[in-house]
Amino acid sequence: MKHSVSLLLLLLASCAPESASIRGEERGAFIPMVRIRQSLDGLPPSPPDSREMRGRSMFEFDVAYGHGESDQSIDAGEDVDFAGTQVFGPADVDSEYDLTTVRARVTFGPEIGNFRFEGTTGLGANHFALRVSSGALEDHDHTTSLGFLLGLRGAFVPTPWSEFYVAVEEFLGGGSGDPVEVSMIEVGVTLTPPELGTGLVLGWRRWRYLEERSGSDINLELSGLMVGVQLGF
Repeated sequence: MKHSVSLLLLLLASCAPESASIRGEERGAFIPMVRIRQSLDGLPPSPPDSREMRGRSMFEFDVAYGHGESDQSIDAGEDVDFAGTQVFGPADVDSEYDLTTVRARVTFGPEIGNFRFEGTTGLGANHFALRVSSGALEDHDHTTSLGFLLGLRGAFVPTPWSEFYVAVEEFLGGGSGDPVEVSMIEVGVTLTPPELGTGLVLGWRRWRYLEERSGSDINLELSGLMVGVQLGF
């Protein structure tokens, strides 16, 4: 009898659907942002023909937002289990999501002539809202997460008021007890006339948002044009 019960439980377990990740990518997002960037060392930029290596440090605080939509197909034997709603395959699943990020970081590294190479570290927060639908089924949930930042940044500074840069950064933290990881790649240019102290940031940013949840994990990407304002003091 015990063997029959064990066999039945094993059979039921093998027939249970496998939860698929909620996945997708939005490549046409518009990402507005505001950034405060302030030198911590008080040094003026190096002369363009200088070969001298100098240590530089900056404080940055920025807030950015992006909205995305994507869809995926799940096969028979799979399901999407999200916020108490379960969608069984085969089915098409639509996702609509909003990501707001807040970052406070310190950058530090050498400057040689027109070039800067920096490491970054700091603290970050995210608010992620997700709506999942399939046919008549629909549910939504949100996660607020806090964590640490690590990254790298390289820049070419042709003039004291302009900068071309590339930055990569990793956020590691958690929200509501679930691990959250947010990867970022950013390529941009800043134009900040010294007499104004306020300038324009224009570029491209990509986020990858990963969250482990009971049920279906979340694996979504969001990228597109980034336009913002940079403030200095």
